[in-house]
Amino acid sequence: MVVGMRSSGIFAKSDQLNMSRMMRQNAVNGIDLETSSAMGNIGSQIARSIGGRGVSGAIAGVRTIGDIGTAMKTGALTEEDIYNATGLTGMAGQQAMATSQLESSARFLRSGRGRFVLASLADEQGNLNQNALNEFMSGNMSVGRTGAMAGKGLGRVGAASFLRNEGRLR
Repeated sequence: MVVGMRSSGIFAKSDQLNMSRMMRQNAVNGIDLETSSAMGNIGSQIARSIGGRGVSGAIAGVRTIGDIGTAMKTGALTEEDIYNATGLTGMAGQQAMATSQLESSARFLRSGRGRFVLASLADEQGNLNQNALNEFMSGNMSVGRTGAMAGKGLGRVGAASFLRNEGRLR
């Protein structure tokens, strides 16, 4: 399993343990290890294709397929819903839906609006500011506040620094 994780860009022991934990949780929700591992590889490839880090994409891929498994288990999503969205059923349909969601996220992060959001969430070291991320994820960050935070952040670190660290933020 570690070899497979390394091919997805997961080298740190802590990230490997986190990924193993997420895959076990996915198994509880009906997603087999093979599918979770495949989504880690797909997520890693998508992240690297937009200049992001493989480990971030791999974690996003495993998390996304896990969310679909949870939604199926709770009845929020049905096999028919997946078929209507992808034309596929079973694990192939779930994987296709997760891949589509990851690709949509990647397109957004490459867009001007996505880069604007990343700039509003970045700290001086080029990492995500957890407080800003929490505010954004809670839905309490307006468009105006996003713009103000992006301007403030870019003013602090400079556009060149943001561009240098942008891939790590994706």
